[in-house]
Amino acid sequence: MVDFELELAPRPEYGLVRPLIRATDDGARTFGGPNQVLFRAGAPVAVDGSTVSTRFEVTEGDQVGFSLRWARLEREPAAPTEPAAVAVRLEDTTETWRSWEAEHSVYDGPHRDLVQLSSRVLQALTYRPTGAIVAAPTTSLPETVGGERNWDYRYAWIRDASLTLQALYIGACPDEASEFVSFMTSAAGGGAGDQHSLQIMYGIGGEHDLSERVLPHLRGWRDSAPVRVGNGAWDQTQLDVYGELLDALHLYHERLGELHPEIQAFAAGLADTAARRWHVSRCQTRRPLALSSASSRSASGSR
Repeated sequence: MVDFELELAPRPEYGLVRPLIRATDDGARTFGGPNQVLFRAGAPVAVDGSTVSTRFEVTEGDQVGFSLRWARLEREPAAPTEPAAVAVRLEDTTETWRSWEAEHSVYDGPHRDLVQLSSRVLQALTYRPTGAIVAAPTTSLPETVGGERNWDYRYAWIRDASLTLQALYIGACPDEASEFVSFMTSAAGGGAGDQHSLQIMYGIGGEHDLSERVLPHLRGWRDSAPVRVGNGAWDQTQLDVYGELLDALHLYHERLGELHPEIQAFAAGLADTAARRWHVSRCQTRRPLALSSASSRSASGSR
């Protein structure tokens, strides 16, 4: 016999909200903040302020299930999985991944096991509702413990995602290309022409404004502050992203056939804008050559 203790302490808004929690017939649910959490438990629970806890015993062959469901406040959330069905859902998830690999694992070359593993990871980084491919599902994990290079990578970088598509084609040959192209054309919208630059990154729902802010109330992993949300690089101008995206579009065209007319127009706009901006950039970089050496050093240092 083994004694277990489970504690659930939901803290929405990066820990700023301590929601009200009310016990239900088979678990609990939260009230307060911009979202709601529903919890179902295979053992009796106790509510203490903003925390739910339970203690239970397990002997050989026993299974005790717990499930959680998150939803926005304005939506009626779907019920969490029944505790007795949790084990079946876990088995179903495992089988889904196995069947996905059996269908998509077409690579048969050097380091096959590593390529298969990488394909699974890249597939898991794809946000299915929109087709966005995130750089990582985490934020504020430091490059070194105690360091300050703690960035938020939960976004779709055009460069990273375009290269990821190529890797997926080599390792798994899935349908992510069409979904990603659809995401990019809708996310960029009218922002890839004369009036706006093509952003180097977008939110997984197509968001443009990814303004960065620090959460000073959180100490960070192993005290590696600051904890950041958002990424200040979103408004940088990097002309190579035009080429990376066009390369992804070319790959999509080769594999999946004729592009939709709207995507054709989008691709043509990308090429034209890249050519114009590249020409302007070349002209701007030549101007300091006409200045005195002192002025040239000053202009270069300010960039």
